[in-house]
Amino acid sequence: MPARVTKLKELAAQLDLSITTVSRALAGHQQIALKTRERVTEAARQAGYVPNTAARTLVSGRSGFVGMVLPIRGPNLVDSFLGEFVTGLGEGLVSHGTDLILAAAAQGQSELSVLRHVVESGRADGVVVTRIAEVDERLAYLRQRNFPFVAHGRLLDTDFAYNWLDTDGAHAFGEAFDMLYDLGH
Repeated sequence: MPARVTKLKELAAQLDLSITTVSRALAGHQQIALKTRERVTEAARQAGYVPNTAARTLVSGRSGFVGMVLPIRGPNLVDSFLGEFVTGLGEGLVSHGTDLILAAAAQGQSELSVLRHVVESGRADGVVVTRIAEVDERLAYLRQRNFPFVAHGRLLDTDFAYNWLDTDGAHAFGEAFDMLYDLGH
């Protein structure tokens, strides 16, 4: 088994190919012969080569992350649904080749300021915003920046178009009531 390779340049030298050819082969470019792409991919796998995320971000302009801001203290953190939501979100994103990055809002720090940092630093390609307020400055900020987001909840303003998901609380409470009633409570 070849020695562990950490740089594209090393992998290219090991294969006696140009850095450009190896890079394009790993990216799946069709202009590189299938046999070469397979050879490069197999050599990278055997050598334990993992592409440099920073370099990939520079070239593609994408981070490969979706961000989510969470308070680290206070009543907003204690949410029995949140753990399942974050786990499911992370699993779904990973299945599509994207990772979830959590940004912590310390007690007394506004979630908007943390969200601004995530957006302006380029750490995420989009964000998921939770615990939507009836009028939410975070969504207004994201819309003003034209930054991709999905909200877990809805605004009162039905003219504010955005992607959202929510639970059907009325249906859930109806089922809970029926179950308790059937149990004689």
